[in-house]
Amino acid sequence: MSRSTQDKEFWELPDRQLKKPPQGSKTLNQVILPMTLNVTPQPDAAKKRAMNEDGAKAPSSARRESRAGRESARSAPTQRRRTPSGVKPSARTTAQAGRAPVRSAHRQAKPEAPKKPKATYSKKLMQMPSGKWFFTGAFAVILLLSGVITAIIEAPAKIAAAQSQSASIAAAESAALQEQLANQLVVGEQVGPVFQADWTMRTVESQWVRLPENGRVDMSYFNDALFVGDSLTQGFTTYTANGFENAKFAAYIGAGPKTFIDGTVVKDTGETVRPLDEVIAANAKKVYILLGTNSLETMSDEGFLEYYRQMVTLFKQNLPADTIFYLQSIPPATAEKIAENEKFALDRVRNLNEQIAKIAYDNGVYFLDLYGVLADETGALSPAYSAGDGLHLNAQGYEAWREYLITHTVYRPGVLYLPGSPYYTAAPSA
Repeated sequence: MSRSTQDKEFWELPDRQLKKPPQGSKTLNQVILPMTLNVTPQPDAAKKRAMNEDGAKAPSSARRESRAGRESARSAPTQRRRTPSGVKPSARTTAQAGRAPVRSAHRQAKPEAPKKPKATYSKKLMQMPSGKWFFTGAFAVILLLSGVITAIIEAPAKIAAAQSQSASIAAAESAALQEQLANQLVVGEQVGPVFQADWTMRTVESQWVRLPENGRVDMSYFNDALFVGDSLTQGFTTYTANGFENAKFAAYIGAGPKTFIDGTVVKDTGETVRPLDEVIAANAKKVYILLGTNSLETMSDEGFLEYYRQMVTLFKQNLPADTIFYLQSIPPATAEKIAENEKFALDRVRNLNEQIAKIAYDNGVYFLDLYGVLADETGALSPAYSAGDGLHLNAQGYEAWREYLITHTVYRPGVLYLPGSPYYTAAPSA
């Protein structure tokens, strides 16, 4: 390590006071310089003064002899100085070999450095390369904590505002829903807690349009009811114990939709009447319609459906606006009857019933799935309900039909429901 490096490290030691070496101790030059130049160390100050005094007393002749000796030494061959084996003498040492040691002026000690003011901890920290990053990180942490605290403080207010906004949106949607339901005919007609059909339907299907089970009504519900149909409907008058004795009937053997549009029929009394006039004269508040079984043998599907639409439109035009219409699906035939006559095929009957459900939906009237009530697991008429010809019903069949109609009615607050019904209300005591 060179002297300059040692001095620099010495003087740059923080907050260290440089002190002069004690009296009589060797200086740095006295130790390092002889090692570098390979010369005799300089004498101390006392010896130097003595030498100067001796030199002053020496005669000038002695000085001249000394000078002559030095000159002769210079002219003599240079003698190599002994060096330790294996060590190559330096150029400077070789050049100085054979001549007297040269006295060099004693280097004065470097003056004592002024005391540096003690730096504070923050200043020293800032002077360190990592100090700036420390303060930057601390500032970032403070900002982050302030943001978190602000978010915690403002969270309840934001949550309350969001809940208020959600409640407003829900109220608006509920109001819009109620308005849409009120503007529907069948769709939106309240059936107890159930709403008939769905106004978002793209394809009308009987399973979505059919009237759900509501409450079991009292038989007085049918006091102002009219049953329109063919021989199947007429069977209620035969099985009076399982029928509706208090209801009215406009049912004729072999009748179809066209019969009620422009046809005439002959009653049992021999009187010829127009079925449409019978329907209008009944002045019914509820009209149950079941037609189609006879038309399966006599008409095409397109012709039947067209007459069916015209019949419903004609009834609505000639009956009061508050009249409730129930369109009933065509019952199936037994498996034996279907095997005998393919016109009663199940696929055909199902397709016609789907179209009847659509007619009910389009005209704002109700659809009753009588087919599902009377069919067995195969889709054909259950043998337990068949009268034997594969089309008409026995007493059990009419009982099942009657039970279905009693439990599937449009909900009205003034309707009397039997005990056990979810809508039963006890009559007020006198």
